[in-house]
Amino acid sequence: MALRKCRDCGLEGHNKGDLEGFRKNKTSKHGRMNLCKQCANERLRQYRVNRMDDDRYRIGIRLNAMKQRCYDPKQTNYSSYGGRGITVCQEWFDDTDAFVNWALANGFKRGLEIDRIDNDGSYSPENCRWVTHSQQMRNTRVNVTNFEKGTRICSRCGEEKPLEEFHRDRDQPTGRGYLCKPCLKTYQREWMRKRRSDPEYRERENAQRRERRRRIRSKSRCNDPGSPKN
Repeated sequence: MALRKCRDCGLEGHNKGDLEGFRKNKTSKHGRMNLCKQCANERLRQYRVNRMDDDRYRIGIRLNAMKQRCYDPKQTNYSSYGGRGITVCQEWFDDTDAFVNWALANGFKRGLEIDRIDNDGSYSPENCRWVTHSQQMRNTRVNVTNFEKGTRICSRCGEEKPLEEFHRDRDQPTGRGYLCKPCLKTYQREWMRKRRSDPEYRERENAQRRERRRRIRSKSRCNDPGSPKN
């Protein structure tokens, strides 16, 4: 007679060695569940897949994350939320279903993130919305670009200017850098003045100049048919 039998695949355990293939459970007979480890892992995997397919479960995870960054000082980003006085409204804090129902009724979709319209305000129905990641990144305290007005704050002089007054940079989403044109010229002059005052930099520059001249002379000799060949 089998000591344990898996209710999914029918695997039987007749001795202590066979029971090692079954999931442990202190309250079950012989200290093992009537599920082998493989079937138990498959059930757990399927359970997690089904839970993540449930939008209400996903929204609940978002609410828990909001509470942690607002009320748990051990969280790495607590200083940017709870440390600044950001809180979760009492309605959402006390009732998860209230937050879930608000999210489903106000445009929640997978891939969207919750965003506070006022960065200094708390998480509440009147101050929250669902946006894409790029939209949320534009609505941060460190963002210096106003896309509605088409302006940006220069990182050097601190003045807000139209985007056309910033130097071109193809690596940036707007095609413009974060230094206005006058500040960029000033920075470049200061950088070159500092580099030229460095003896090691001057020596490297002179060595590169000598190497370029040597290559030019060598190339001109190769192209001159009357020049002697070694």
